[in-house]
Amino acid sequence: MKKHSNNLLFFIVIIIVAAVLRLTSLPQKPMHNDEAVNAVKFGNLLEKGEYIYDKTEYHGPILYYITLIPPWLGNVQYFSQLNERHLRVVPAIAGIGLLLLLYILVDFAGWKVVLTSSVIGAISPAMVFYSRYYIHETLLVFFTFGFIISLFAFLAYRKNYWLIVSAIFLGLMHTTKETFLLSVAILFVAMYLDQKIWQGKNISVSQVIKSMPWYQYIVFLGVAGFISVLFFSSFFKNPQGIIDSVTTYESYFTKAGQNEAHQHPWYYYLRILAWNKGPGPLIWTELPVLIFSLLGIFFVFYNKGNTARIQFFRIMAIFSILMMSVFSIMPYKTPWNILSSYFGLILLAGFGCTEILNTMKKGMTHKIILIFMVVAVLSLITQVIYTNYKHPSHPSNPYVYGHTSSDVFHMVERINKVSEINPEGKELLIQVICSNNDYWPLPWYLREFSQVGWWNNIDSDTPLSPLMVVSPDLKDLLIKKMYAEPKPGEKYLYVPLFDEGTELRPGVLLDGYVRKDYFTGRGSKE
Repeated sequence: MKKHSNNLLFFIVIIIVAAVLRLTSLPQKPMHNDEAVNAVKFGNLLEKGEYIYDKTEYHGPILYYITLIPPWLGNVQYFSQLNERHLRVVPAIAGIGLLLLLYILVDFAGWKVVLTSSVIGAISPAMVFYSRYYIHETLLVFFTFGFIISLFAFLAYRKNYWLIVSAIFLGLMHTTKETFLLSVAILFVAMYLDQKIWQGKNISVSQVIKSMPWYQYIVFLGVAGFISVLFFSSFFKNPQGIIDSVTTYESYFTKAGQNEAHQHPWYYYLRILAWNKGPGPLIWTELPVLIFSLLGIFFVFYNKGNTARIQFFRIMAIFSILMMSVFSIMPYKTPWNILSSYFGLILLAGFGCTEILNTMKKGMTHKIILIFMVVAVLSLITQVIYTNYKHPSHPSNPYVYGHTSSDVFHMVERINKVSEINPEGKELLIQVICSNNDYWPLPWYLREFSQVGWWNNIDSDTPLSPLMVVSPDLKDLLIKKMYAEPKPGEKYLYVPLFDEGTELRPGVLLDGYVRKDYFTGRGSKE
């Protein structure tokens, strides 16, 4: 009993460390384009109570509906009042919840494996980084492993409440992102292969399915289906959303195959995790986790036993290998897509650490392994600090993907300064003119301004505003409109607002211009 209490206390400490790493300094990193798009879409739900599922973009509805909770707790009612904490706290809590799920594994995996896996998951730079990212992926990983672990608990214990919990998680998976289907399919393939090849006797999936009474099928499908229908239909306001949640796959896979910007070689995910050169002497790597996960896979398949513990990790090994393989084969790749397979590898790494220490109980080898583990933990903690706090948007950071430059803070600061010294304040007229509408995430950063217009070219019929943000390739057209087209006496002098070479993101520069009378604070309402 005392040992269990000590283990539980250690587990709580790990969760606290994970929470600190995921919840502190959330506004520090610039908002990514995808985060800003999600934020704007959520703002419409917050202010108008409206959400319509779009089967061609933005993924599922659950991210937006869950995000209603933090603003409600903070008495925030308008998009302009939101900040990064209101948004990023949602994936952060999902990342913490992902580790809490491991407590369910204690009975058949053992405390050593749970604690070791929790430590690795808590300080994994990838898991921490994307737990601080306002996108769907961390929620999907949380719901996926909630489904896997609770389903396995049902298969092991045959308790109806685990079946209901697994159905809830399955419904939530569907409402998160289209790729949930791959996770579910690969999980059942893993269970089938475990049953077919290793004849898992402790937990026979086929026998459980055959012995289930009819009402359990109805409960399982009913609960999962109800959650899916509830959110995709916008709480029954948009029945078309239910149909779109199925027909989305045609457009989703077509779009994925045609998007060359996100096509990468098969080894892309392994390279992200294994070895990347950082600024200065830094090396970004989670190679120790991969090494211990390989050890875990070895021990799983080497072990001749057929206990629930071995069976779970064998299924986990097949699941993770297949997930990694499928996503590596697919040409469309974004770094966060690796998270579901990677968290499975984290669990296997915890299993591998435990097994290698149990195998090498004495002698120099045992001490060397312990030293390697300590060095690995220190390395991961150091990288968490650098990837999430010191260089959260640096191009060398392997988890950064087309990320917004920290220059955006300079842009916003200069725009705010102009608004503060002019009587229009936040009603200052602003034009954002960017080729190909490449201005995201500026709609998030200019959310407090009520008079912002967005263009993809210089509009000859629209008068120039006192403040403009413009793509450099449109500079010649802009100068012509500023000084060649206006009649004598109608010209205004514009001065640069941003420093030369100000980046929205790597390779994407923006120029800022402000009328001189506004620059000096003499602008007035007409």
